[in-house]
Amino acid sequence: MTKTIFQFLVLLTLLTLPVSAYSQEAYSQEKEEEGAPAAQNLSAGMVIDRIVATVDGEPLTLSDVRRHLIAVGRGETLDAAASKEEVRPSLNELIGITLLLREAEAEGIAVADDEISAYIGEIKRQNQVDAAGFEELLSAQGLNEKQYRQQVRSDILRARVMSARVRSKINVIDEDIQRYLEERPDLIPTVGSQRVEQVAMPSALMAEAPAREALEKVRERVIAGASMKEAAQTRYVDLGYLNPAELREELKSVVEGATVGELSEPIVLSSGVYLFRVSAVYAETSDIDSILKEEIRRELYERRFKEAVTEYVNVELPKKYHVEIKL
Repeated sequence: MTKTIFQFLVLLTLLTLPVSAYSQEAYSQEKEEEGAPAAQNLSAGMVIDRIVATVDGEPLTLSDVRRHLIAVGRGETLDAAASKEEVRPSLNELIGITLLLREAEAEGIAVADDEISAYIGEIKRQNQVDAAGFEELLSAQGLNEKQYRQQVRSDILRARVMSARVRSKINVIDEDIQRYLEERPDLIPTVGSQRVEQVAMPSALMAEAPAREALEKVRERVIAGASMKEAAQTRYVDLGYLNPAELREELKSVVEGATVGELSEPIVLSSGVYLFRVSAVYAETSDIDSILKEEIRRELYERRFKEAVTEYVNVELPKKYHVEIKL
């Protein structure tokens, strides 16, 4: 199953917290509907549940932690005798999620049902499945659509809290980019060079027709706003700053014929099918093209966002809500 099923796009690489988990409200509802007792048979045998923390008096149990691990795709089981060291990392994650959902409730942040339906519709489109196929994808992960809708609601709520409380306060200015380049002089191009990025589908791995189809999907994602690296993942290669005169003839022709700054159509070369993007020729050493500048800006922004999220969830929110660890 493609990972879009379990990763809410807004938080994909930015949050230090997992992005798919039951909300406490959803968990409580599920226990009531199932008539589940305090003891949960989620591993080989029955285990006795125990309270491991409270948030404003609301208990978080070992079963809550175990359900969280299952929901985020880490199917570890924790028995009643689990040590503090075994429980604490996952408990910290669950506490962070609970605090964010509490903050969403306190601020009146809500998610409409049609927003969730629209998001799930997009997931189905990306995975090219109908309703039955989507149910199969969820079932393979031990979920049904109701549970997944609860997870999506939790994801969106947390994303909105992060946007209001953290994201809006972060800014990266040109001076930050300049300081970054001063620390990384290897990123500064030489006169006469061009930066060349590629997405490769070698002929040894894939025939031409399916390679073209795969690369067209990469192009669609880039056009929709993803970076080349995000869209192509392991197939992306940054060739760095090259002097076109020193390239082999077929690659030299590609670079010379490319539209500066735009992702090419799939190009068939002797070794496979490729996408390319090239920068303008650097006229002087201090030149930095807009694509490189935006990538640095994004990297600095994401770094600061992660740091701010950690501070917000681990320091600021616990001051507002009473958290008691009972391990």
